[in-house]
Amino acid sequence: MGLGLVPDIMAGPDRGAGVGLVYNDGWSATVKYVTGYLVEKSLAVDNIFVIAMIFGFFAVPALYQHRVLFWGIVAPSSCGGS
Repeated sequence: MGLGLVPDIMAGPDRGAGVGLVYNDGWSATVKYVTGYLVEKSLAVDNIFVIAMIFGFFAVPALYQHRVLFWGIVAPSSCGGS
């Protein structure tokens, strides 16, 4: 699959002919994958905290929180939003 055979162009600026090149071997690919996973997981937890803050600010009763979340996700999608 070519892993580790070509320089990683996202590793930094080109410093000249072969100087400072980083190859995307298995270890660096694993580190990038795990780093991306952890960042996405932390952002998901952050979103839950923001939703809880919004519900608290607007005093949405627990009975209606599921309905508000459901229509907040479904309605923009069905109206041509992203």
